[in-house]
Amino acid sequence: MLLGSPNNLMKNMDIDNSIQENFKKLFRGLIQPSYPVAYEAHKNLYKIGRPVIPILKEKILEIDWSNSKYKELSGYISGLYSLLHDLDEDEANCVGKNVISNGCPKHIKAILQSINQFSVKNYKRYRLRGIEIFEHKLINPKCDIGFYLDKWLGNIPECDLEKISRLYIIKRDKINASGTYTPFLNAIALLWENRHKDKC
Repeated sequence: MLLGSPNNLMKNMDIDNSIQENFKKLFRGLIQPSYPVAYEAHKNLYKIGRPVIPILKEKILEIDWSNSKYKELSGYISGLYSLLHDLDEDEANCVGKNVISNGCPKHIKAILQSINQFSVKNYKRYRLRGIEIFEHKLINPKCDIGFYLDKWLGNIPECDLEKISRLYIIKRDKINASGTYTPFLNAIALLWENRHKDKC
């Protein structure tokens, strides 16, 4: 019985090595803390995808809250849980409920609940010029946002577009400014505010 071709075995080994290497980088970035290091590892692990989920669940659920220094673990649990939530919201919700029911401190519960408030189910998703677009469903625009967004992105050099992974189009009540940028995750959030309701 064949277990797999040499090429597949090598590919799996490469993935396993990449997962281990980036988890070490993620832990180091979260504990020190060094956010550029953590964000880079987050991005790499997100690209690997579902094989990362079991390890994340194990690391989150193995924390013994009765003996842990809660404040020191805030950034650690936030980083791990954010990545899990990015990869699979349903898995994250199940793990979050488990952590909360096992007696985590109130501020950890608040962190988990805050992360859970974001859901891709609240967004229309499409791609423009290689960028994943998340358009909030409650914006209710009078025009095709994607059309104008595509024209706007057309003014940006391709080499700069390649550095953007996600672009969120959100409502006024979801943001405190006209836009935000998370440099290491390469995500941008834009406020869509059409003051002239009949025109766009």
